[in-house]
Amino acid sequence: GSQLPMTVASHFDAAGMASGSVPRATYLGVMVSLVVGVPLAVALCGRLARFMPPRLVNLPHRQYWLAPERRAATTAELGRRTLVLSIAVLLFLCFVHWLVVQANLAPARQLAQGTFYGGLALFAGVVVVWVVMLQRRFGNVP
Repeated sequence: GSQLPMTVASHFDAAGMASGSVPRATYLGVMVSLVVGVPLAVALCGRLARFMPPRLVNLPHRQYWLAPERRAATTAELGRRTLVLSIAVLLFLCFVHWLVVQANLAPARQLAQGTFYGGLALFAGVVVVWVVMLQRRFGNVP
């Protein structure tokens, strides 16, 4: 963050050109909040499942998976899986921050759109795989 100018280009149009800016302290405060808060919230959702009533846990066949004899194992598995997702979210947000820093260091203050969309596609692919794996694990009753 110390490499950023005092006014940070923080919004970019479809061509990747800077179209909005904020003071550096504001940008860094928001980015730190996002990088810490969003992954933490994702990870906590999985951990909180063990304390929530079953009707609030969105899981296929939840009556089976959250039956008293399986609840501890199921919620531990959900905790592990949401931790993996939270790490993916953390990496994506750090990647976006890196792109914003790079754009602000460039004379034209232009975001590398191709790189951004490539990273976004990779992140979306990870999320799709995560959902498919979750469905494969809990979608059927043994």
